[in-house]
Amino acid sequence: MAEVKEWLEMEPEIPAFPSLKVLKIVDCFSLNTVPRMSRFSSLEKLKIAECFQLGWIGDEPFPSTLKKLTLRNCHNLRLIPHLDGLSSLLELRLLKCYGLKSLPSGLSTCISLRQLFIYDCSNLESIPEDVGKLNCLEKLCICYCGNLKRLPEESLGCLTSLKRLQLGPFSKELEEFPGLGSIHHLHSSLKELRLDARDKPCSLPALEELDIRYFNGLEELPEWLGNLCSLRILCCWSCTNLVHLPSKEALQRLSNLHLVRSPFANVISTAKAVENLQTPKMNEMGKRGG
Repeated sequence: MAEVKEWLEMEPEIPAFPSLKVLKIVDCFSLNTVPRMSRFSSLEKLKIAECFQLGWIGDEPFPSTLKKLTLRNCHNLRLIPHLDGLSSLLELRLLKCYGLKSLPSGLSTCISLRQLFIYDCSNLESIPEDVGKLNCLEKLCICYCGNLKRLPEESLGCLTSLKRLQLGPFSKELEEFPGLGSIHHLHSSLKELRLDARDKPCSLPALEELDIRYFNGLEELPEWLGNLCSLRILCCWSCTNLVHLPSKEALQRLSNLHLVRSPFANVISTAKAVENLQTPKMNEMGKRGG
């Protein structure tokens, strides 16, 4: 199918696969048009991938039965039809759609959406405010969007069902990492948080205590922790692969450091090099580490 350039439509009055539930259009490298999705009245899963020349899906709506939509490696795709009325949509994935500058309208009507993945959409400029109306959203990933300059912080704080959040890196023009001001609103639901700041400062000017637990994939704490001007207490519990703390200069503002179940000697030595730093859990950490 690599050489197919055009999808020939049947007559409008002829039903198009009325029982079709899954449609995958993959590796059609030269394809520049796709069928009108509204004609597939029972469609539940749609995947369009590796269609590098596809620039237009059309302006007709997706069928209201759609539950999963994936658009991947559609490098020329600049516009996605609106999502109005897709109350059954559970998962939306937009990956490596380099021409995309904005998300489709109507996102707030996707009241059942559980997962939203936006990955490597390098020209995406903004995330709409109405993302905060996705009350059922459990997983949100906005990563490697190099032109993204802002996030709707207040809207992120409204996602009270969110369990997994992955953000960054974003535009190099940003003076500091966005979105952090709203994360504390998610404390009751959030189980996994991944931030890729790429050396951008993270501004949480009022944060006095940071507690990190069971991040077993965490190998080092970032140097920008030193920019948290009010931070006095840092706790890391059961971060079993933690190897490196920030430099002693970055830890100068701390008054208390709690590290439990982290057995690495170089973590201990960095902490003990900080003047006036109380480390009440250090002995426990050392004993557990053997």
